Amino acid sequence: MTVNLLELVQSQLSGSVMSNLGGALGTDKTETANAVAAAAPSLLGGLMKQGSTDEGAGALGSILDKFDGGILDNLGSMFGGSKQGGMMDLGGNLLGGLFGGSLGKVTDLLAKATGLAGGKVGSLLKMLAPVVFGVLAKQKGILGLGVAGLAKLLMGQGKFLKGMMPAGMGETLGINSLLGGSEVKAQAAPQQSAPRQSAPGSKGSLLSKLVPLALVAAVGVFAYNKYVAKNDVQASDTGAAAMSTELGDTFENISSSLGSVTDKASAEAALPSLETAAAGLSGIATSANALPEAARGPLRAVASKFLPTLQTTVDKIMGFGGVREVLSPIVGTILEKVKGLAG
Repeated sequence: MTVNLLELVQSQLSGSVMSNLGGALGTDKTETANAVAAAAPSLLGGLMKQGSTDEGAGALGSILDKFDGGILDNLGSMFGGSKQGGMMDLGGNLLGGLFGGSLGKVTDLLAKATGLAGGKVGSLLKMLAPVVFGVLAKQKGILGLGVAGLAKLLMGQGKFLKGMMPAGMGETLGINSLLGGSEVKAQAAPQQSAPRQSAPGSKGSLLSKLVPLALVAAVGVFAYNKYVAKNDVQASDTGAAAMSTELGDTFENISSSLGSVTDKASAEAALPSLETAAAGLSGIATSANALPEAARGPLRAVASKFLPTLQTTVDKIMGFGGVREVLSPIVGTILEKVKGLAG
């Protein structure tokens, strides 16, 4: 019998935990429940997509091995408490690796489905991502799953996620073909390793350790392995081309957001989309840095072509009243990342 991960995630978000989450978001009980009902399946859908290939399942397994499931022991204090910032930082790193350049589209679909502003949806995703990863890490340890077992668990979630995500989410994540009623085998799943339990350790929050660098590095590996098979030059070239496509989509979102800015109010409205775009660029940049030097050409070409247009647009909108104080930090971050990708 396949474990229902969505049900397990929902069980972590009941009672006072849900109330604190709503307080942190500034949403009422109904809005919070509806938002979680849409966002949690979408996060699991992203994980399901990762588990559909041997590279993705292997990289995800590496992250989960380093993930402290103790984060689930004190969720009530995470939302709205002093540790919320650290949790959201962790969530942002996880989202960048999980969705990459599609993060903006995921956020927009959830905003449309829930009626919440993009900024609130972005915050919700950052708070929920560590919970979802924590649940999966805990199950991996309890069941003693290796890479093949983890892939099988994720592929078996289709029957639980079907009909639970907002319209268009399956297509955006590329999992429509996986949302059937039966389990779908992962592609070329490697032989399952010997069962093992999670390493013992403190049940205190992962955040109290200020997010170990090993986990952040693992997120980078996760994003990298989404595209690139190790020691395979041909796969590296294919991965760079795929990332170039995602990079182009991200640049399109940035252009659209900046193009809507004419004053302070429109700058504030554009800010959440630009923040999600910046997170997507972070994931792509981490992946690009792990690619062989010779495989980065397509990414450099896309970034170099976009950079002059981006700079011209930024120079223009910064002259509008009140825009600079709202967008200067995030636009500076985006410019820095694009310049880095352009080489």
